[in-house]
Amino acid sequence: MKKIVCLILAMVMVMAVGTSATATTIGVNVKPGYSIAVEKDLEPDTDAWFIYANLGLSEKWLLKVGYVTDDDLFYFGGRYEIVNNLALGFGYYGHDDFNKYCIDLRGKLNLTERLDLVGMLKYNYKDFDGSGSTDSWDITSQLECKLGKSFIINAGFKYVDTETDSDTYYVVGGEYYLKKVTIYFDYMANIDDRHDDRFMAGMKIAF
Repeated sequence: MKKIVCLILAMVMVMAVGTSATATTIGVNVKPGYSIAVEKDLEPDTDAWFIYANLGLSEKWLLKVGYVTDDDLFYFGGRYEIVNNLALGFGYYGHDDFNKYCIDLRGKLNLTERLDLVGMLKYNYKDFDGSGSTDSWDITSQLECKLGKSFIINAGFKYVDTETDSDTYYVVGGEYYLKKVTIYFDYMANIDDRHDDRFMAGMKIAF
């Protein structure tokens, strides 16, 4: 089974690097417990806050519900860990003007005790309340490195392919753990400077 996980992850990585990116660590493994988190885009600066809760039901299932203030957007999603280091994610975004559905396959390969290679292949479908729809693919590939017991940094690439265009981004991020509190940041920039840079910061509290 480990060989199958490595093969699937290798295929995702080859597509991501070959076509060329999200930061912070990409969640793959699941464990029981729950947490709440608050995130905000600092660049470009908006009034919206993303508030969500994670609920780990078992060693396999994780559910997530969230709400974006100002945008009045509701989110429901989750993750199922198929085998160790290989998971299937899903999500739904509800808004007055549209409904968005997404599904992804994500995997992690332990290169060393402190270094992981992580990849995610994601499909998005957006329906504009019966007036049309769009779909897109995201491919993310990044390295995640543990620095000591409390800090993780990551860097990689994200490729986005839509019906009309495609873009490649480079991404960096970090997470700092303080017992049950995690502070994290996420920076993403378009390689061709066709879109604004994005910088997000957040805090998560586990129970």
